[in-house]
Parts: sequence; C-alpha cells; structure tokens
Amino acid sequence: MKRILPLLLLIGWAATAQNVIPGRLDSTFLIGTGFEDNMDALAIQPDGKILVAGQGDDYQGVPIKRIIRLNEDGTPDPTFSGPNLLIYENYNKIALQPDGKILALSHYTVNVNSTDIYNHFKRMNSDGSIDATFNAGGTGVVETIYSRIENMVVQPDGKIIIGGQFTQYNGVARKNIARLNADGTLDTTFVVGTGLNSSVDALCLQPDGKLIVSGDFSSYNGSFAPDLIRLNTDGSLDTTFTPSLAEGVGTVGIQSNGNIVITGGFSTISGVTRNRIAILNPNGVLINDGNVPPGPTSASNDAILDFVIQPDDKILIGGYFTQWGGVTKRCIVRLNANGFPDSTFNPISGANWMVWEIKAYPGDRYVIAGGFSTYDGVSQKYIARINGLASIETPTGSSAQTVCGTGTLASLSVTGTSIKWYDAPTDGNLLPSTTPLVNGTTYYASQTVSGNESTTRLTVTVTLTSSITPEFTQVGPICSGASGYSLPTTSTNGITGTWSPALNNTATTTYTFTPTAGQCATTAMMSITVNSNTAPTFTQVAAICSGATLSALPTTSNNGITGSWSPALNNTATTTYTFTPTAGQCATTATMSITVNSNTAPTFTQVAEICSGATLSALPTTSNNGITGSWSPALNNTATTTYTFTPTAGQCATTATMSITVNSNTAPTFTQVAAICSGATLSALPTTSNNGITGSWSPALNNTATMTYTFTPSAGQC
Repeated sequence: MKRILPLLLLIGWAATAQNVIPGRLDSTFLIGTGFEDNMDALAIQPDGKILVAGQGDDYQGVPIKRIIRLNEDGTPDPTFSGPNLLIYENYNKIALQPDGKILALSHYTVNVNSTDIYNHFKRMNSDGSIDATFNAGGTGVVETIYSRIENMVVQPDGKIIIGGQFTQYNGVARKNIARLNADGTLDTTFVVGTGLNSSVDALCLQPDGKLIVSGDFSSYNGSFAPDLIRLNTDGSLDTTFTPSLAEGVGTVGIQSNGNIVITGGFSTISGVTRNRIAILNPNGVLINDGNVPPGPTSASNDAILDFVIQPDDKILIGGYFTQWGGVTKRCIVRLNANGFPDSTFNPISGANWMVWEIKAYPGDRYVIAGGFSTYDGVSQKYIARINGLASIETPTGSSAQTVCGTGTLASLSVTGTSIKWYDAPTDGNLLPSTTPLVNGTTYYASQTVSGNESTTRLTVTVTLTSSITPEFTQVGPICSGASGYSLPTTSTNGITGTWSPALNNTATTTYTFTPTAGQCATTAMMSITVNSNTAPTFTQVAAICSGATLSALPTTSNNGITGSWSPALNNTATTTYTFTPTAGQCATTATMSITVNSNTAPTFTQVAEICSGATLSALPTTSNNGITGSWSPALNNTATTTYTFTPTAGQCATTATMSITVNSNTAPTFTQVAAICSGATLSALPTTSNNGITGSWSPALNNTATMTYTFTPSAGQC
C-alpha cells in the first residue's frame, strides 16, 4: 500500500527568527527525547499548536495515546488528551475543521474506550475527547480489514471529502470516494455514480472548489480516467481536464499560477522523462520546455512521500532518498517553481530516514514528521521544525501616526517592500490599501520580499485630526498688466504653503494654495479678476500759434476716465502730452500732441515821409509776405505817426509797425521887392527863398499893376 499524504497549500507566513538559514533546524522548537516511534500525521492549528499522530506511544518519556498536541516551543499541551486505541491502531491522517474540531483517519477500525467502534474515521473535540455527535448512528466505512480511508480534505464550509479503498459509507454505495457533511453524515449532493474502480491515494482541493484526485484507478463513473482526474463541485467529471498519462500518481499540489505539481512512482509522463515529479499546466498537460528536472537518484525504491508549495511556488519535498540529481540530499529537498533544485535551501545533512509528512508553520517554518531520528546530525526523534526561508524583517515606521482629516491605509508612512495591511497582529483580515482610516484604530503592516511575507507586523495606531482650511484676504480685481501685487505664502490663520500656477496679470486666473507638508490643512483657492484696460479718448486740440492762449486739457476723457496730464502746457512749442489715469481705474495712458505753429512777421514797403497835410494813401491790408490784417490808428497826415498792423485772426503772425513821418511845412522867406513904377523893369523873383526853398512864382510878373505873387515850392519840399 502506498503511503501518500495530501498537500497543504501555504498561506504566506514570514519568518520571525533572525539570521535563519533555509533548511536548518529551528532552534526554538525543543522536543527533548522526542517520540519513541515513527510519527506519520501532522496538523497545524491557527494558534500555532501542533497536532502529531502516528505510532509513538510516548513523548519525552511520558506515555501518550499515539496522538498529542504540542505547544509552539515543542512542550506538550496539557489541555489535550487523546482517546484509547486498539493495540495495532495508529492514525495515518489528521485534519482540522473550521470550528477547531479534529478529524482522524486510521487504517484500522478504531475501538475507543474499549467499547465503541469508529470505523476508520472519527472526530475529536479540541481537548482530544471523542465527539459522539460525528456521524452519530452511522456505520461509516465498514468492510474487510483491507478497506481504508486513505486521505481526506476539508472544504472551507467544513464538508469533508474522503478517498481510499471502500465501497460504501453509512450503507450507501460510494466507490472509493465520497463527500461528507460537516457532521460526518453522507453528502448526497456530491454524486459520484459508480465512483472509481480502484483506490484513491491523494486529494487536492483547488481554489475554485474543484477537486483533483490521484490513485491506482483507471475509470470514474464508467468513463476512462487513468490515475489522475478532476471533479466538479457536484462530483461530476471535469472533462476539460485532460492530463498527460502518468502511472502511479501520488501526491498533488497547485502553484499560484494554477500549474499542478504531481509526484509518484513514474519515470515518464506520456513518454517524456520525468523522475517521480512533474509539473502540469492547469489542464493537466505536461509542461515540457525540453529541460528535464532531476529527481531522486539514490535507488530504485526512492520515493517522494509528501510536499508543500511555498508562497513563492517553490516546492519543499520530503520522502525516502539520499540523492537528488546525483547530489546528496537526505530525505528532504527544495525545488524552485520550475522543478529544478533550489541552491538556497541548505540543510547540513538533512534527515537520516524517511520524512512522511510536511506542514507549513507560521514564520516561514515547516514541521516534518516521519521515521527519522536525527536531522542535521542532531537527535530529533520523528519530528522536527525547520526554517523555510531567510528571515523577512518587519517593515519600519512610527507606531503612532497622525493623519490630517481623512485618509486611507495608503496615507500611512511605512518603509518596506510590498506592504500589506491587516486588522490583527497575526492572521486577521487583509485590508486593501484603499481602506478608510478610523480614528483611534490600530492597523498592522507586513512586508513581502521575493514572495515571502514577514510574520511580525508593524503596529500603527492612527489619530485623525481635523484639517484646517487656509484663509486669505481676497485680492481685489486688478487691471491687465498691473504689477506690485503677490499672494501671501502664509494664510491669515497661520498655514504656510505655495500657490500655483504662477501669477498671471493678463487674464483672470484661479490659484491653488498647497499647504507645506506636515501641516493638517486642506488646499485653498483664490480667483483674481483681471480687468481689461480701457483706452481713454479725447477730442484733439487744434493747432495753435506760438504764444496763443492754450486752454487746460480735460481731466476726464470722453469715455469717462479721470486722470492728469503731463508735462505742463507749453504754448510756445509743439508738445506731446501724456494722460495718466487716476489709480484704481483700468485704463491705459493716452497721448495728445498739440501743434504750436511759429509766428511770421508781416513785412511792408515803408511809406515815404510826407509833408504835413499831404495826401496819405491807405496802408496795405496784405503784407508783402501775404499776411492779411488791419492797421491802427487811422491815418494822420498832419503828424508823424506809428501804425500797428494786426494780423487777421487764424494766421500765425506777429504784429508789425510802421512809422510814417509827417514833416511840418517851412514858410519860404524872401527879401521884399521894392515898389516900382508902372512899366518899370521888374526883375524876376528869386526861385530860391532866403531860407533855401526852391520853387516858382505865379502869376507871371506884371510891371503894370500891383500884383500878389504866390511862391509854390518845388515838389518834395515841405
């Protein structure tokens, strides 16, 4: 009869010991003299206590009933006492139900307390006493001495699948496989039909609830199904599972990617060399990349008796062999996920005899049981605990963390790799990083390195504080292009931080204030309005003549903008004036250029002197250079007078003056001609007076009559 034990899948524990070497003894597990005979079966309780069963009748020199419960340190648990057994009876398999009750298989009909019969299968309470309610009144498996329940697997709902060599359960036909309710009664919803035509060696429950079965059979419910099959949750054959042919399949396990590890007495799988171990894909087909993983090579009767799959998918194997692939490996070896030896697993010499069963233990450790009496050369009778992985340290971080406002687990500060959060220091529920934080709650963080999770967890107690909203004095609207304003980096209620984006004085913009890290404050926003600038408009001042009166420029534009002009008005030169709007108005400056034309001096032909009383022609109203205007005062031909020419308005010209000389008239003086006698000779009168006036006399001289003669000065003399 093959000695095959089912696989226990690991659930990701991490080492607590420091400086451990994978494959070496766990020095904290002290068994003293150990057991006095082989131990075959193991079960690990959630609290770390270890159930051990087999052929041993004493532990550390104290009698036991072939089953015992050990504390974590290897000392016996005094709260557990197993039942009486038949002299030839020993347990070949034990398992735990979700409620902590203990299931036990035996190859013999069990006589408890010398009176009651429990055929092959019984259940104990957590203290080791028999649970009489299990399959109460049922007959279980009752047949010949050769009938047996070889293996069992417990579903998450507490139901139990059993396999072995039997034809009925509680009197109902069930050929070599059956599913029981949690109370031990037959579950009739698991329909196996005619069942398997030969014995079952191993059972492996997949995460989806389907069941892989291995053994010596060749058919299931009348269908061809050699050695390895998969059943649906209702017991029907899963026809999508088409495994490569392999004889003598024993133990079965599943890797995280769904690949299936099988062991047994085979040397080939569908004609491909595989020495007692092979890896199949999820549909059961051999994975064959051309590389042949080694296997046990010490003797033809080498055997793999049990294995577990670690969280990183490595395979820890126990059995009966002294070499693996030609390298000394005594009864224990670890393979990488691809089936090739793992060089990081380094026991000194391993077990001196066969390893029957391996179970994962918290802290990346493994409990092994079997027929060995030493491990690594140290006395270790029939049980040992070994280190599986190098130690993974607890992540680091503050145990008391304050979080501002609200947050999630992702808000907490923890240093480590692949941080995971839980609601308990051990076991507990895995919490997603999006879990909202609750004030005063304690959370627990582990880290995972290379697929291996730390067992000890960082304790973090959270305090939530109310966040402060930064307050700011609103910046008033500004004019486009304005300068001289900034946003404060400290709020009016004392929160420091920075603003973004950069200030923009050309467009209305909303700015976000981000508090400096370490302050419990929210972001804040401020929108600054940027008003467009209005161009002031004015009525253009007409050109003026230099020196003309220039009225003050208006201090309010046509479109209502107030302001002032510069420079001061200048009526003597063309000048550009700038209008600057009064502060607080969104307006641009404006300019106005006022043309100042230079004045032209009118020119005239000088009027010649005249004699007082002479005719004086009107002065010209247009100057020689085209300036029109008028003269004042009125012409005076009796006195020398200066006249002013005033240009007609609208002409840029100066006044002009002209002085017209009026000479006073001189009375010519003559020597009086003496009286003559009529007819006497009368000499011509002098044409030049005694005082130099030239002229002529009229009428003609008359020497016959007394005459008055008039002297008329020659023209041009006054």
